[in-house]
Amino acid sequence: MIQAKKDTSMFKALWDLGYTRLVPIIPPDAEISEKSSIASRMRAGDDSRGKTPGVRGADGRWRGISLVSMESRESDLAAWEAMGAGVGIKLGEGLVALDIDTTHAESARKLYELAARLLGPAHVRFGNRPKCLMLYEAPLDAGYRQLRFETPSEPWLDDKQARGGARVEVLTEGRQFVAHGIHPKTGAPYAWPNGIPRRDKLSPVTAEQIDAFMAAAAEELGGSIVQRAERADTPDQERLRAPDWETLARTVNAVPNSSALFPSRDDYVKMAYAIAAAAPDGFELEARDLYLDWCGRWEDGDNDMDVALKDWERAKPPYRTGYGFLVAHAPGLFFENAAPDTPAGEAAAQDVDMFAANADASRNLYDLMSLDDLETMQPPEFLIDRYIPEHGFGILFGAPGSKKSFIALDMALSLAYGLPDWHGDPVLQREGRGGVLYIAGEGASGFQARVAAWKHGRLLPDGKAPDIKFLFQPVNFMRVEDILRLKETVKDHHPGPLSLIVVDTVSRSIPGADENLQKDMTVFVSACDALRAATGAFVLGIHHASKAGEMRGSTVFLGQADVVLRTGTKKGSPIVSLHCEKMKEAPDGWHDTYRMDVVDLGDERTSLKPERVDATDVEARRLTQEQQQAVLDAMQAAWEAGTPWAAAAQAKERYAPRKIAQMLGMPAEDATGYLDLWAMQGLIDVAVRDAGSKLKGYRVLGRLDETQEGREGVFG
Repeated sequence: MIQAKKDTSMFKALWDLGYTRLVPIIPPDAEISEKSSIASRMRAGDDSRGKTPGVRGADGRWRGISLVSMESRESDLAAWEAMGAGVGIKLGEGLVALDIDTTHAESARKLYELAARLLGPAHVRFGNRPKCLMLYEAPLDAGYRQLRFETPSEPWLDDKQARGGARVEVLTEGRQFVAHGIHPKTGAPYAWPNGIPRRDKLSPVTAEQIDAFMAAAAEELGGSIVQRAERADTPDQERLRAPDWETLARTVNAVPNSSALFPSRDDYVKMAYAIAAAAPDGFELEARDLYLDWCGRWEDGDNDMDVALKDWERAKPPYRTGYGFLVAHAPGLFFENAAPDTPAGEAAAQDVDMFAANADASRNLYDLMSLDDLETMQPPEFLIDRYIPEHGFGILFGAPGSKKSFIALDMALSLAYGLPDWHGDPVLQREGRGGVLYIAGEGASGFQARVAAWKHGRLLPDGKAPDIKFLFQPVNFMRVEDILRLKETVKDHHPGPLSLIVVDTVSRSIPGADENLQKDMTVFVSACDALRAATGAFVLGIHHASKAGEMRGSTVFLGQADVVLRTGTKKGSPIVSLHCEKMKEAPDGWHDTYRMDVVDLGDERTSLKPERVDATDVEARRLTQEQQQAVLDAMQAAWEAGTPWAAAAQAKERYAPRKIAQMLGMPAEDATGYLDLWAMQGLIDVAVRDAGSKLKGYRVLGRLDETQEGREGVFG
């Protein structure tokens, strides 16, 4: 039986045997994320752990992943092994499995012997004996088959609909099986008595042989029902297409053809399927030539083009992979940048030429640096001292409500207006710098209020128009054409360099991608690198934290980012801590404290404005008599207006500690202490404001006098 060596993962062992469509399997005892659909099914009594594909998040909890869109790469294997995942193998593309699903030993034996006689010998995997699974090689058009039958220990629960009973299935595209791991019922490992065969050593079968086996099995077991099922889970074929022929050609030409990326003929066939699926209607012949041209660019030798043509002819619909597969294997798409005056069409041509096999290497040399050059090189400068370097990529993350977008907008506007400092930290002053692009997933109306609050009471340069643009349309950073369109848009509206591009939020810019997959997040980072190279800007992604407070998703962000900043706050408090968790070229591990001041914009609109404060002042905040009286006056005004401040947190925006915290920038628990103090002093009480609605809240009974100024009450 094949086993992984101690220093080799089972994922890698199976990959080396030729099984390159691997998926991670959730262990039987895994803790499931409450937001996962698996958790919902478990509450309904359907526990699929041990058999379902999934990944473990940064919080240690697992969630399911889409089998349909999942295509593994060798770079994924180590991460999956480290998670402790079981190993699943996707079926299809020539790999089929005969699944004998019965606990009746005699019926299982008959089916096994019948398969060995009509389909040929096969390596068998056992989980819950006598149930077993047998692997074969079959034509790509071999469809799913199912035979349901009844045994003495497995009667039908409903004869008409064939519920219950036992079954044997021919599993094809859209299904997977567990090759290595712990069986959820037996608690023991899956077993391959004769070992796991190499992918290219499987017994070949035809569709006619499969039909003959199913017919013979029905006759042998008697009283059975044969069902044929179409592949209902085949993805929408239109979604697999490229936007247009030019984009498809550019994408394929950016896919390197190396043995490292495409080690087997099966990988070549997968490439053929993807190109055929992605080709627009009417471009079938061009797509064939595009594939053959790609085959001819093999970096490690010469391909047999007759074999390549036969592989292309195997690529028939319905398709499972398409344009997304090509993009995932085309890192070069994001790295080529046109000169500022190059038209978009010529830029696309340059992208293709960069990877052409006949490119003249002598015209495209790497820049080498001597030791003297290195020693005299200027040290890196900061757009905002300590926080944002002049060039690079960074992540600002935090839990929902931790005000990370307010902090990012504060930085962006300070740069756009050319202010000399950001809360005391110098801002880079250089001719031609200052342009900012803010890509926002939220509506423009929300940002209108935030910008108005930021400008409120601030001394801004006279006669200087802020150099900032907002983009409220969705931009998919996983699609090459979206990034190219964004680059052209920036060039059209801002021909000079930019200082900063904010992507708010990362999750809104990667629709359909899996944050936990390295290959998906590598595409996102590559897109950010492309924008950075094209504009000269620092790219800052706004991202979410997990429930455990860590950065959500793949470790790609932490590894690739030059800067990682984290916001944190207590519920109900206007105080936000901003931690520097990583600074590639400068000290990190420090933090600053900000107070989110409420700004009244009129027309019943308010928003927040960050203000840096001393952390020691925040921790020991005491209110002066004037500040206390201002709170009492505001409290009485709310009572008279019919919207009294409430003593219960359920009142949300009327909750008194929250109102005081917003007014004066103090923790809500300290505000609660002052409410208790004023109540003991007889200055306030809680009463019914409106008998009809039974609306209750605080009312003010008196004013502070001079003798009360020094009292500390509960704070003494």
